[in-house]
Amino acid sequence: MPGLSSPTPDFRRVTGKQGEDLAAAFLERKSIRLLHRNWRHGRGELDLVGVALDGTIVFVEVKTARGEWAGDPGEWITPQKQLRLSRLALAWLVRNQATHRQVRFDAVLVRKGIVEHVEDAFRPPLAGF
Repeated sequence: MPGLSSPTPDFRRVTGKQGEDLAAAFLERKSIRLLHRNWRHGRGELDLVGVALDGTIVFVEVKTARGEWAGDPGEWITPQKQLRLSRLALAWLVRNQATHRQVRFDAVLVRKGIVEHVEDAFRPPLAGF
């Protein structure tokens, strides 16, 4: 019947935001200074961009599992996703005049509120990284 349904919240977005909040706090405790959250370019987005103590630019992909049934969030960073992230990272580096900087691609996996930080989680298929 029209008018009786109410909008349902986007649980994936809420879960993702909660995971990113946990990841951001965790990384800051590890002395990674965050420069951007949810940096958008075109149709893509970098979850977190930070700088490590040694000056390395750190691009962080955050994956949050909503339950055991969801599987291993680390497996969600597919080769196609890695290629998209590397292209976005290159756009970020160009826009921020940082193409000369060392870079690293990390992953933060959140399961049941437990945060796992995987440094240097992958090497992108694009040349130059």
